[in-house]
This record gives sequence, structure tokens and C-alpha cells, in this order.
Amino acid sequence: MYLYNLTLLILRVSRPFMLRDEISGDEILKRPGPLVVAINHVGWLEILLVAATLWPRRVHFMGKRELFRHPAAAWALRGLGVFPINREHPAPSEWKAAIRLLREGHSVAVLAAGTRGGQEAKQGAARLALASGAPLLTARYEGPPSPRFRYLFGRPHVTLHLDVALGSDDRPRRSRSQSGDITKRVNESIHGER
Repeated sequence: MYLYNLTLLILRVSRPFMLRDEISGDEILKRPGPLVVAINHVGWLEILLVAATLWPRRVHFMGKRELFRHPAAAWALRGLGVFPINREHPAPSEWKAAIRLLREGHSVAVLAAGTRGGQEAKQGAARLALASGAPLLTARYEGPPSPRFRYLFGRPHVTLHLDVALGSDDRPRRSRSQSGDITKRVNESIHGER
């Protein structure tokens, strides 16, 4: 928790000096309670920007299990609120951990396509929202993939578009077809196909 808060405090303070950011739809964040956040995955900068935008709301990120192989990396990632998941075949315990976080009032972020540069959202975010009852928010990032030292001298322009793909009042029956429809909405929103 300490590492997470310290990192986001540094991000919040340094962001105006490193980025010219434009965030739309952030009025959604005024609603209390848990959120499932589906993000397009460009690099690392979108993850940092989403976490800084949602702060002080704590966001837990699903991270591929391979990132946790080295003990020091695993310690740092867990300190930043990342928890491991098998991208191809998530274990029931991994889903239960995410649902437990949401039911406790936290937010869980999912890289919707599962891999950097992926163009097709998977159904994980929709299923997580349906199983937990939490609203599903999409976050479409447009900008460079990762922070660079030169951004201290020439701030890049980045945008983050937030939108609701599934509201708390908009609770359909839990079914594969429903999660497919919601995933289609997520895909349209995070890839700007509206």
C-alpha cells in the first residue's frame, strides 16, 4: 500500500511536467464504489496514467503470471497492486481474487486484449463485471507507449477517454451471449470504433 501511494503521489506531481494530457469522461469517477476498468494496451504509460487518474481510488491490475517469475519483480508488482493471472487459462482462484477485491469496494483493471498492441478485446472484463456486479468502465489511451527522459524537455500529448460499457443499473442476465455483447461494446470503445 505504501509503495502504491508513494508511486501515485510522484506520478500526480510529475504528470503536468512530463505530459500534456487530456482526459475525457472523468466525471464517471465521482461515483463511489468498485469499478472494472478495461484498458487498451499500448505500452506502460497508459497503465500509469489510468492509475494516476483514478487515484485516490485504489486500482488493482491483473498482470500476466510471467511477470512474477523473479522474486524482486513479484515483490514490486504486488506492492503496486498488481496480481498474477494466467492469460490463457485463468484458474478459478485467480477469478475469485479479482471478484473479492471488487466486492470489498476496490477497482480492478484489465488489459482488455491481454497483450500489448492487441486489437481484439477478450471477454474477461465483461465476465468479471457480470460476476461481481461492479460497473464496467473503458479507458482508451492514445499517445506514446512508454515514458522517456526526453519528455522532460518536450511534453508529448496524450489522451485518455473514459466511458461506461456496463453501468450498475444496466445489469443483464449472466450468459455467454451477454458477455459477448458487452465485450463488443468494450472493443468499440477502447479502439475508437464508435
